[in-house]
Amino acid sequence: MDWNPGYWKKSTKLLLGVATIWPVIYAFLFVAIVFATVMYFSLSGMRASADREEIDLIQLEQKIQDRQISQLLVKPNEIIACDQSCECEYHVSVTNKETRAAIIRQALETDQSGTPRVAKVEENTSQPRVSPIGQSEA
Repeated sequence: MDWNPGYWKKSTKLLLGVATIWPVIYAFLFVAIVFATVMYFSLSGMRASADREEIDLIQLEQKIQDRQISQLLVKPNEIIACDQSCECEYHVSVTNKETRAAIIRQALETDQSGTPRVAKVEENTSQPRVSPIGQSEA
């Protein structure tokens, strides 16, 4: 084979050009796909949190007393409250067991007719047991 490009066929020159430019095209495509994926997931996360509001314990207690909450989901580190229309979620960070118990008691308090302040209260406070490294569970 002659290494002088003047004697090469047109198909050989074209193949060499494609082989030379392909890594650059691939790099741009890769970056574009990664960027598009990150943007897609960050925008979908923003849409999901649009109906979510962070409130504190005092605001949650007031909403429970005013019967603005239709349901509570109590988790180990937070309480998620849903308003009467179930269009808005209120998230409250709570790590203390006694505080969670007090909120649940307040939500389950009944009025004269016997209906609780919050219609539905779910507790999901179980945490998986994790053993310390180097110790076995008996």
